[in-house]
Amino acid sequence: MTAMPCAAPADILVVEDDRDQAEELVAWLRAHGFRACAAADAEAAVAMILAAQPKLLLVDINMPAIDGLRLSHLVSAFDQRSAIILMSGDRAAVDRAKLPGGVAFDVVAKPIALEWLLGVAEALAPRAAQTGPRAT
Repeated sequence: MTAMPCAAPADILVVEDDRDQAEELVAWLRAHGFRACAAADAEAAVAMILAAQPKLLLVDINMPAIDGLRLSHLVSAFDQRSAIILMSGDRAAVDRAKLPGGVAFDVVAKPIALEWLLGVAEALAPRAAQTGPRAT
């Protein structure tokens, strides 16, 4: 998987190298009314962020090449619109990401509590169906 198509504007971008996890999360978000898409790596994510301008990024920490921590710092240098939530199934990676100096809104362990995610997503990336098109 390189990407799950993303129409501009998007509410949420999932950056996850595990295809099954990405597809499951995007499907769940779409079922709850969000415009969601996925990128399998940092390079695809940056292109999609520039094109789709998502309000929320859900970023896996442990990815090949450019990991989620590095990606979050790169993104924060050019995009202050998007809130970033880092996620990982590796407790040590979650703990490292919580150290001072991070740019993420939050850092969570996988599997993500979906009801928690729904509340955060509603606060940070209001659904298009509820708020209408975003101004650019």
